[in-house]
Amino acid sequence: MFEIVRSVVADAATAREYMVRPMSSVLSAEEIRDANTRYHDVAADHYDSKWGIDFGDLGLSQVSAKVRKALGHEPGHYARSLEIGSG
Repeated sequence: MFEIVRSVVADAATAREYMVRPMSSVLSAEEIRDANTRYHDVAADHYDSKWGIDFGDLGLSQVSAKVRKALGHEPGHYARSLEIGSG
């Protein structure tokens, strides 16, 4: 069974209809949280190796090289720092 859904657009003349299959049931917030937690627990075990993250000598040399490249010179020693990341 399908139902027709009209997309919402600024110009009604360009609105399109498309077929979607209705969902039979919706998961509760607790079920979604449980699935996300279980996935995260499994994925976290392999995250560092998957993305090549290394906290040893190799990682230190890679990060140092990137900092030297970004600064254009050998980095000094700083009393404070700010980590900026994304992901």
